[in-house]
Amino acid sequence: MPEPDRTPDDLALPAEAWADAANLLRRLVGVELRTISGGRRNVILAVSPPTVLVRTERSPQGQPVPIADLEHALHLLWRDGFVTIHPDVVGHRSSFLGAVLRTLPGSTVKGSPPCLELGAEKGVSHPLSDIGKELIFDGELSRGRTVQERLEQVSLRLILFGTEDSATCALCGEVYPVSFLWAAHIKKRSLCSDSERRDLAHIAMPACVFGCDALFETGLITVNDGGIIIGAGGVDGIVGRRIEDLRGRHCLAHSAESEPYFRWHQINIFRGQDLLNVNRSTLALIRFSIRKSVPPYSSLVDSWQLVRFRRYCQWQGLVIGND
Repeated sequence: MPEPDRTPDDLALPAEAWADAANLLRRLVGVELRTISGGRRNVILAVSPPTVLVRTERSPQGQPVPIADLEHALHLLWRDGFVTIHPDVVGHRSSFLGAVLRTLPGSTVKGSPPCLELGAEKGVSHPLSDIGKELIFDGELSRGRTVQERLEQVSLRLILFGTEDSATCALCGEVYPVSFLWAAHIKKRSLCSDSERRDLAHIAMPACVFGCDALFETGLITVNDGGIIIGAGGVDGIVGRRIEDLRGRHCLAHSAESEPYFRWHQINIFRGQDLLNVNRSTLALIRFSIRKSVPPYSSLVDSWQLVRFRRYCQWQGLVIGND
């Protein structure tokens, strides 16, 4: 293993490197990831802690990979500023983990076995931060490429917006010119089946470019089974205030037909999974207790279930008295 040439205190790591491993993986659901050495394709199909389901050419239906392996690799990056992409260091799915880590901004790879290094030194200016310094790009400004056109996109926008000049964002409820609204897929299009992509009336919703589309796309908000917008906690600043503005609103695109797509988003993209991880027996107990107006705490077998129960009540906006 190479010796670190910088200490952790010297490193200025990108925000993604500090992310919870599950949330980092959710950001990459449906994205084609290429391995560092062989360029083999990996696609994340689902994130269901403690594992992530990964599709490869050998396993088109996906194979589970422990999320703890990525947590370990991220810890090594935080501690040393580099990690060796080898099974002895990060586990037997090292190729996939290397492909995930390679997406982090500022990552570089060198050596054999490949060593992924991350982070610039603190106090060292980046060329783009030198105000007044002339920057010249010597590479090609454009090149030809073959792309697949989303042929259903015109029909999708026609269904959502018709011939109107303005429409309503399904999340915030504000009316905008249609040029400021995306036809946002509820379930990632790259992971939809052909029949789901053709379900134009329910697979997508209007989402404005003034925060709603980005918050839903990144999993900071989602829609629960009752059609109510819920948000991830612990987010500060303007983003946190925007989440609070949306929290508790009814999503205009939610229906019995679109609910399976929203549930997929809850499970695989939403960053507030601790609000959703309530087992079925606890859910049944909650519903019974609410109907009968009796405190269920004596029936909860341990403190873990009690915490989950309280979080569920907060999520649903329920007020249940202490016993």
